[in-house]
Amino acid sequence: PRRRPGGGGGGGGGGGLTPFSSTRCVRLVVLRCRYVVRGGDTFESIATLFSTDWLTLWGLNIDVTTFDPPVGETILIGREYQARDGDTLLSISKQLGCSIDRLRALNFDLAGGGGADRALKAGQDVCTQPDTCTS
Repeated sequence: PRRRPGGGGGGGGGGGLTPFSSTRCVRLVVLRCRYVVRGGDTFESIATLFSTDWLTLWGLNIDVTTFDPPVGETILIGREYQARDGDTLLSISKQLGCSIDRLRALNFDLAGGGGADRALKAGQDVCTQPDTCTS
């Protein structure tokens, strides 16, 4: 318990202490397809973290000119796809060659319930890592 201002004296064995609590809400915005580089990170280590290859990451970040991106730099780990009317994880997976498991791993809000054939909201952003190595 904290002492509430002006809540002094008064009889009773409480010694002027009144339980006090407060609630604060914080809105946290997490940008899709982005990663902030930490000390010791390389394109290779970041690629391993996101189950891709370093060359794909390097190709997404054409402004970074070294294999060791600067600490604090925000780099892309994928491409954003904007869902269209009728899109599902399954249709996006087939269209872009990115597995459903991969889409769920890159998009925390899509990892929950619902099948792969559940319609997404038109305009919803989805982080993807298209398979650029298949023909």
